[in-house]
Amino acid sequence: MYTRIVKFVLSFSFLFILVSCRESMHERFKREAREYTEQNCPCSMGDGITVLDSMVYAEKSSLGEWAIHYSVFLNEEQKKELMSKKDELERLNLKFVQNSPIFIKQKEAGIDFAFMYYDAETKTKMLECRYTKKDYE
Repeated sequence: MYTRIVKFVLSFSFLFILVSCRESMHERFKREAREYTEQNCPCSMGDGITVLDSMVYAEKSSLGEWAIHYSVFLNEEQKKELMSKKDELERLNLKFVQNSPIFIKQKEAGIDFAFMYYDAETKTKMLECRYTKKDYE
């Protein structure tokens, strides 16, 4: 009898410790975004004008948002061209979210995605593309 009680208490304690050590979804996504940024950013996107600055996960109510921040090195003419092709860029980013294997866990959790483009010289936001679960499913 005494042995059963001890086993039960030990099993319950082990289960409690095991469950309490798990990261929440929000904590895991924050850590993964931070680690990716620390290991890979800044990173040239290979086009000579776009640099990946960071990936950031932020909690937004029960869901969160995975934000990808870019700096773009453009002259005035190129800035106008970028703005004229905003719809095309939005489609490309959405396709990236839909098809990218690196976002499987995030998509399963139903979080939002945001792509932010900043002028490299002035640091002002030039363009923002946002996607919800409804958009990428």
